[in-house]
Amino acid sequence: MVLAGIGGLSAKTIYFFDQTDSSEKQKIEAYWDKTALGFSEVSEIINNQKCNSSAGYYKACLAALSQSALLLQKQVDLQSGRLVDVVESDYLVEKNEKDLMSLYAENLTSRLDFEKELQELIQGAKKDELKSSFYGRMINAFLSVYADPHTYVLPLNFYSNVGSKMDRSKFFVGISYEKLQGDFYIRRVSKNSDAELAGIRVGDKVLSVDSIDLKGLSYSEFSDLMTNEEKTGFVFVVQRGEQTLNLKLQRTYRQLNHVQYSLIKSNKNYAYVNFTKFGSGACLEIARAIQTAREEKVGGMILDLRDNAGGQMEQAACIAGLFLGKNKKAYYVEYFSPEQPNEVALTSEEQLYDGPLVVLINSSSASSSELLAGALQEYGRALIVGERSFGKGTFQEPESWKLNPKVTLYKTQGFYLLPSRNSTQLRGVVPDVVIEDNEHARREENLYLNPLKAEENLYAGLAEREKVRAYSYPACDSVGTLKGTSNSEDSYLATAVQHLGCVQPWSSSLAEQKAHSIN
Repeated sequence: MVLAGIGGLSAKTIYFFDQTDSSEKQKIEAYWDKTALGFSEVSEIINNQKCNSSAGYYKACLAALSQSALLLQKQVDLQSGRLVDVVESDYLVEKNEKDLMSLYAENLTSRLDFEKELQELIQGAKKDELKSSFYGRMINAFLSVYADPHTYVLPLNFYSNVGSKMDRSKFFVGISYEKLQGDFYIRRVSKNSDAELAGIRVGDKVLSVDSIDLKGLSYSEFSDLMTNEEKTGFVFVVQRGEQTLNLKLQRTYRQLNHVQYSLIKSNKNYAYVNFTKFGSGACLEIARAIQTAREEKVGGMILDLRDNAGGQMEQAACIAGLFLGKNKKAYYVEYFSPEQPNEVALTSEEQLYDGPLVVLINSSSASSSELLAGALQEYGRALIVGERSFGKGTFQEPESWKLNPKVTLYKTQGFYLLPSRNSTQLRGVVPDVVIEDNEHARREENLYLNPLKAEENLYAGLAEREKVRAYSYPACDSVGTLKGTSNSEDSYLATAVQHLGCVQPWSSSLAEQKAHSIN
């Protein structure tokens, strides 16, 4: 199995704690407990001899120690190099790997005795804090710096049994959020979710939940608050413009699928497909959504890949075929090892939809999302709207981990390339219509200390892509309007609807022209 999800985020964040619901956390904990991963494996990797063997190894040990210490409310003191209690005024848990490591590189004046600090960290922790998942997270922090951000370990069979599934937990209330300058803002609201029913909107500033002031809370603390299974509902206090609103969210315990279909009323009826994970069966779910759209005779379709962190690459090739047709180049697989032959993945499905298509992306659209959006863009099949994507162009393959047979190592093995053989690594996919491009967004290049760099693109696909794009998408003379929704609720979606009105259906002659230029 070849994976193109965000290893650094999915393995170290989603597959651990930050925005995962509590039932998922319990599953993850149970899988980690079965591995019996502990201090013995960590000490094989993090010890004074190895940590001082090279500058790169030293940084990786420091990353493992400092990030794990923060989980236990400890931090590495910049002067002494010793572990000290976290002080609220210099709380470091919100810093990403790159910023945290840069801070230590610039200010740490003493070399660390890793064995001593690690022993003190373990001895000072409570027993229930030293679970196998804690040691797993420490190892992944090490691998992120020593190897690359997307090489990681997971319990054996966890991904196939849990991580690849397409149904969300019944405790998921339907929001994703981001933290800006100390405040939490609603980033997305899932269709038909408890949050949507409660009236929570994109852009709302969350002041409190159940009378708990969110100012100063970390991501994980807010996540713990929202994923408490004992809660049947929440009271949100949000700021929306000049208004302060009290919104009651009641849990209905519905399971939301990672593919959701709805109809948008505009000058024409448009299909809206919200797609958040390339898990097993994703292509079949998208095909079902397309079939519903065809039955409803829609005038266009919006495929929403915002916050889709990727997953199984073969699902991307399958879905591309639903829009492009069979036997089109979906992506290339380029291995690091010269002994491993490079591959080209062809679309595997017959075309089900040839009408106007807009694809939405943002800075959290990654990996398989970038493959799909990039391929549809390069073929001139879809208009891409949003902001530059995450920029993760590597893939991982599982192998046995020598230190523990119950743990799987997902190792980065190479780059995937778009049909033009251009890479998305660090560059991402650049939209045709840019709504906003926040250079400080959480992307590959500004989250991690040592992201891999692809070779400079030497192919001539870009100029040809620009020609086809101009042919496919003439300037809009008239635009649609999203009825019943103001731009402030979802400016991305409103912009997509506006442009969908002038996107032309995909012609067979254009398909042949573009296929010839890519080949």
